[in-house]
Amino acid sequence: MKYFIWLIGLVLLTAIGWAAYQYGPRSQVTADKEEVLVFFVRPTQTDMEFVPVEREILKTDSFEGKVLATLQEWVKGPTETEKAAGVGSGLNAGTEVNSVELANDVVIIDFNETFDWQMGGSFRVLAIRGQIERIVQQFDLMQAYELKLTVGSGEREAVLEP
Repeated sequence: MKYFIWLIGLVLLTAIGWAAYQYGPRSQVTADKEEVLVFFVRPTQTDMEFVPVEREILKTDSFEGKVLATLQEWVKGPTETEKAAGVGSGLNAGTEVNSVELANDVVIIDFNETFDWQMGGSFRVLAIRGQIERIVQQFDLMQAYELKLTVGSGEREAVLEP
């Protein structure tokens, strides 16, 4: 009799597990969305490490569109959980990405004026540039792109110097 009760319990647990799998929450990636990586930075004792984090963007076939949407996710910054794990971006609060353009293997990324306001420090500058490079590179691993960062709809080049 006790084996029969165990068997019924096992069947019930299996049924509950199957129902939870079938009807439980799923990843929100749909046909109109895709997963991309944004990169944040975690300081180490002697350097920094780039930490890839998944985000969702609207699906597009355009290189510029993918880079723009991913950078827009990046400027939102890490989640509270990610911050607790020690990652950050080094960006000024309020930074926005205006546009992305590809011309002759040069990716021109335009930001608002907040992007390079009071920008300084070699660690911070290298971290920001490294994050941008990794975001761009994920969409075409076979091509090396030069980055040109501008501010204010191309009014001037962004100042990312230590």
